[in-house]
Amino acid sequence: MARTFSSSYRDNVALVNDMIGVGTSFDIVTKEFEADGWHYTVYLVNGFAQDLLQLEIIEEITSGALDRKKGESLLSGRLSYPMTVTTKDVDTFIVDVLSGQLGILIEGTDEAAVLDTRSYPDRDPSEPDTERVLTGPRDGFIETILFNVALVRRRMRDPNLRFKLLRAGIHTKVDVALAYVKGYTSEKLVDAVWEKLENIDAAGVAMAEQTVEEALSGGAFWNPFPVARTTERPDVVAESLEEGRVAVMVDTSPMAIVAPMPYLSHLHSPEDYHLSAAAGTFLRWVSLVALIVGTWLTPVWMVQALHPIPALRIIGPSSPPSYSLVAQFLLAEVGIDIIRRALLAAPSTIAQAMSILAAVILGQLATKINLFTPEVLVYSAIAAVALFAVPSLELGMAHRLVRVALIILGGIIGWWGIILGSAGLFALLLSMNSFGLPYLWPLIPFDGKALLSIFVREPLTHRAKGPKRILRLDPRGGTA
Repeated sequence: MARTFSSSYRDNVALVNDMIGVGTSFDIVTKEFEADGWHYTVYLVNGFAQDLLQLEIIEEITSGALDRKKGESLLSGRLSYPMTVTTKDVDTFIVDVLSGQLGILIEGTDEAAVLDTRSYPDRDPSEPDTERVLTGPRDGFIETILFNVALVRRRMRDPNLRFKLLRAGIHTKVDVALAYVKGYTSEKLVDAVWEKLENIDAAGVAMAEQTVEEALSGGAFWNPFPVARTTERPDVVAESLEEGRVAVMVDTSPMAIVAPMPYLSHLHSPEDYHLSAAAGTFLRWVSLVALIVGTWLTPVWMVQALHPIPALRIIGPSSPPSYSLVAQFLLAEVGIDIIRRALLAAPSTIAQAMSILAAVILGQLATKINLFTPEVLVYSAIAAVALFAVPSLELGMAHRLVRVALIILGGIIGWWGIILGSAGLFALLLSMNSFGLPYLWPLIPFDGKALLSIFVREPLTHRAKGPKRILRLDPRGGTA
């Protein structure tokens, strides 16, 4: 049951002080003022406040310039700061204050004023590490949602661009914004995503975009294939909104979530749009080849080495392996991940030295002591690099798990393991959808023109002015 302020000013102050932790939490700042016989109590969180602005507002209150009448709200009293609202709900007032806004309890009324004067700790926008481009903008999202919204607005000055805001998490109450273009994006898509955001019942959203993305996925937590895409680039978000998609931004995270995102759309890279159409098309095909090589190269080579087909000629092991090829490939997979995580966790000053050390140990000593057959290291390295070339980090990680599964199946039942594993992968993708859109579209259902646009980066000046037809499907089935 929602709690509301009473007409007793002192009861309201006591209630808020107890709920917000005045006298216990050192960062909660509160001060009582009196002007023309009326009392006001101001609340703010130290670290979010714009000091000069706070002083100006407090000076306006205490100067008596408001000339309030008994029972008159502070808004009616002509407080000049434009971003001012009143509320009678105690919980809303508490969350607003803890979000960095200035809260004011007012004597003689059963409502409180909230002024959005916050200034979050932030950093300068910089180029994302995971989505670098040779040409194009170098700015990226930061951990402050207001700045991220501004970066998108800077690229899209459409008056129909909308950012709906809510708070998620029982304890965290983190701001989450849903971006879309009114009258352009499917209303049913917007409603479906908004409904899922409202129904987030996690205790906290401290992990920001990952918690929200899992909530949007509809409960398919153990399916590694992404139905949405995360990005740190505002130009990618703006481009996605122009295509009729929606974007979700979470405060405290430099990532935005873009949906819907069918399987083949994950092969698109920001670099495709900052190079010529011919170069962008070439890179899309490179991404597809990298995905195939990174997934099937090592299991196919291993099975061919174990159960050779005469018609397929490969470079087999130069010498008989000292132990099972399956175990060698699995050990190589684990070793590559250990090195990757170690380099990410290591200080930058020693990361390069560690990478050289790891290369020497794995590349030379491991083969000399027969820990690995040389071909195992070569093909494992090629497969690992190939999946890093896939633009979508989430899709690349999903296919790494598929590669491990195929290695295990191939080691158990040979070629039938590769065939059944690949068929199972296809069946899984066929059963999936991205917010109601078939996950394998435009391959299944087949749409020739759309499929061509997936692998051919058409000139930007020739693109259709309306959203792609598939992006206007009803997320619950049917057409929008």
